Amino acid sequence: MKTYDKSHLLFEISCWNRLLKCIELDNVCLKNRLADLIANCKPNELDNLEQFLNRFIAKDILISILRNEVALQSNEMMKDKPIKSEAIVHHFNFRKDIMFFKTAFDKMKYEFIEHSTKQKD
Repeated sequence: MKTYDKSHLLFEISCWNRLLKCIELDNVCLKNRLADLIANCKPNELDNLEQFLNRFIAKDILISILRNEVALQSNEMMKDKPIKSEAIVHHFNFRKDIMFFKTAFDKMKYEFIEHSTKQKD
């Protein structure tokens, strides 16, 4: 059975925490920009902007869920017991989830930036 260094896994978990904090800050900035756009939008644009707001709120919820999972993994790794193979599998699967979330967030972010740029024209 392959063994894993807890310090490496804990380092990766701390990276995930920083990543989620950065994404959370980005989401706040995007919502602030959205508020500016809503204040100055034409009535026919309101539906599109509301869709972005709903997506930003959904990302907030996912960030909260992911941060909770990161905390659970951190607590599991801090125990003075050998790491169970199920925990390793879960960790590697969660790594994929984090990367998928980051990719989806970046896609949404650039869609919003593109939309807000077009709105000014």
